Amino acid sequence: MSAQLRMLPMESEHLKGLDKPTEYQEFHQMYVNQVKNARDSIFVEMCNEVGHREVDHRYIAARYFKMKRNITKEKLCDWVETVSHILDMYCVPWLQKAAPLAEEVRNMRSEVETLKTENSENQRRIIDLQNQLIVKQEEQLDSVKSLVETGMKNYSASVKSTVETEMKSYAAAVSKTCSTAFAPKKLQAAVQKVTLKEERSRNVMIYGLEEEPSEELVNKVEEVLCEIGEKPPIKDCCRVGLKKDNTIRPVRFSLSSAAHVIHVLNNARKLRNKDGYGSIYLCPDRSLDERKAYKKLVEEVKQKRDSEPDKVHFIRHNKVVSAPKNSLPP
Repeated sequence: MSAQLRMLPMESEHLKGLDKPTEYQEFHQMYVNQVKNARDSIFVEMCNEVGHREVDHRYIAARYFKMKRNITKEKLCDWVETVSHILDMYCVPWLQKAAPLAEEVRNMRSEVETLKTENSENQRRIIDLQNQLIVKQEEQLDSVKSLVETGMKNYSASVKSTVETEMKSYAAAVSKTCSTAFAPKKLQAAVQKVTLKEERSRNVMIYGLEEEPSEELVNKVEEVLCEIGEKPPIKDCCRVGLKKDNTIRPVRFSLSSAAHVIHVLNNARKLRNKDGYGSIYLCPDRSLDERKAYKKLVEEVKQKRDSEPDKVHFIRHNKVVSAPKNSLPP
C-alpha cells in the first residue's frame, strides 16, 4: 500500500455532485440522475484502464482486469470502495424512499380500476332498467292494439240480435275497462313520471350554500365539488323555490349521467371534515313523495338515537339500519 493516505470515498472525484439522502428529503428524478452520473464517471475510468474507449459494463469484467498488468491492487480497491459507497450511501437509501411511492402508485391504480368497474356496473344497471321499461311499454301498447282490433272485428261482424246484444254488452264492459286502464291521460301521466324520474337521476341538490345578491352560482357550486375532489361539467344550475328573508334556498344542478351523480354523492361525506363546509350537504333530487318518505326516515333515526344511544343508526337503501358502535369500521 502507498505510503500516502489513500483518498477516502467521500473525497473521490466520482462522488462530486451527489446529494446524500436525509430523513426529510423526498425521492426525485434528480437524485437518480446524480447516481447515474457517478456510475458513468467510474465506468469511464475503468474502461479507459482496460483499453476500451466505448463505455460499456460488459468490459468491466475480471478477464479484462487480469490482462492489464498496470491495474494495481490499490486501484481495484479504490474502485470497489467507491462503488460500495455509492450503493450503500446513495442507491439503497433512495430505493427505500422510492418504494413507498411505488406502492402508493399501485394503490392509486387499483382505486382507479375499482371506480371504473363500479361505473361500468352502474351504467349496465341503468341500461337494463331502461330496456325493461321499453319492454313493458311495448307490451302495454300491444295489449291496447289487440283489444282495439278485437272490438272492431266484433263490431263489424253480422250476428243474430241476441248474440249482437251480448257482444255489445261485452264490448261495453271491455271498452269501459280499457278506457279506465289505458286512458290517454293516464298513459301520458305514466310517461311523464318516468321521464321526470330519469331527469331527477341526473340532478344533485345542495343545501346550506350561502345565498348572495348577484352571485356566480356555477362558480360557488364548482368550489364545493372541488372540496370533495370532483370537477364535472355542470348544467342547469339554479336556486329552487321562492326567495324569502332569512332563508337560504337550495341549489339544483345537473350532471352528464346518473352514474356521475352517484359518484359525487358517494364522496359528499368528505364535506363534513372541510373547514367552512360543515353545514353544507349534497343529496339526490327527490320528488315530493320521496322527500316526505325520507323525512319520516330521518325522524325515525332521531328517535332511535335517543332511545338506543349505545348503537349507531343511519339510513341505507331507504331503510333505517342500526348496529353496535364497535361493529363498524373506524
